[in-house]
Amino acid sequence: MIKLLPTRRPHPGNTFRAAVLVCCAALLVFSACDSVVDAHEEDPEEDIERSYTKTIERTYANEFERALIDSAEAAYPPRDSVIAILDIVYSWRDNESTIPQTEYWHMSGLDGVLQPYMITIDAIEYYDELIDSLNEGAMPGIKRAVFGYQSEISFHEEFTFEWPEWLVMVIEEITDRELNPSEYFERVYVVEMSLLWVHVCVEHCMAEFDMKRVVILDKTGKVLRIFKDGPWWPTAVS
Repeated sequence: MIKLLPTRRPHPGNTFRAAVLVCCAALLVFSACDSVVDAHEEDPEEDIERSYTKTIERTYANEFERALIDSAEAAYPPRDSVIAILDIVYSWRDNESTIPQTEYWHMSGLDGVLQPYMITIDAIEYYDELIDSLNEGAMPGIKRAVFGYQSEISFHEEFTFEWPEWLVMVIEEITDRELNPSEYFERVYVVEMSLLWVHVCVEHCMAEFDMKRVVILDKTGKVLRIFKDGPWWPTAVS
């Protein structure tokens, strides 16, 4: 025989207390979530990994060669020649007023960092000091940066500099003049320089400047010719 037990109806007070407990639990959960979000909003950069490194290398055999590297780093082409090239490449800009009167190694800036036009001692010192300032907390919007500079010197009984074929075509097209695709020198020192700057921002931005320079000097240390300055030398050209 099946015996039916009487059904007990819940007391109204118990139902109310259960509902209150459920609501309180839900509020605690949401409050905990809100507190986590708020903590993250208060310090959004606490999990950002920061790194700022630099490498500076000059390769030479003696103090005389070191002095020639110094001369190559100090060499500036005439300011008028720089403006003339920029007027061709950036014809829409007022380059005369934007190029500095002295230390005109840079063209413009990106993310608060100057963009190089040529490698000189002023450019080297600028990026050297900049990477140090980033390590000390300046410009917190940049989370990672790398600066590298290398130079080496060699003596050549004979040396020929050859312009890339594509660059010859571009220059001749833009300037409407014929360019000698190679230049020949005898008994010269050649200083080859490279400068790299890369930075990555916190808010989705980055920049990379990869510059080269070749300076030809005679045995007295006089600068004869400078190659690879300017905006026409992308990373792919070595």
